[in-house]
Amino acid sequence: MSSRVKVTPRQHKLTHCGVQIPAPYLKGEKMSRDEFLTLKLGKCWHEFPSGLISGQYCIHCGKKLRNLDFSTWEGFGKLWTWAKEQEWWSRFAQQYSAYFYGTKPEIVNPDRFADAVAEYLKYKK
Repeated sequence: MSSRVKVTPRQHKLTHCGVQIPAPYLKGEKMSRDEFLTLKLGKCWHEFPSGLISGQYCIHCGKKLRNLDFSTWEGFGKLWTWAKEQEWWSRFAQQYSAYFYGTKPEIVNPDRFADAVAEYLKYKK
């Protein structure tokens, strides 16, 4: 990393259930479904200095990465793999199977699956 970015209040994080949650969200600020799920997975939700073009380094972790998009098959795969390893998976699968399966039981919809997992984990829109 070539330069350091000044730490802002948003970067101060608190831990809840082993996941770092940005402090402003604990005061009622909204976060996107994908940000919520990314934090639940224990990953960084990357943010970049405002006014700069892509290719910059995240102000939280210092890495040059993009955020997960759980409406894509790549994001779905990461969320599916993680969710199946959780102790709540069997309860979740029973409760939400009709919600995240499409019209054909063998086809899973990534966006519906992400919505179901977020809802199960108490994401508030």
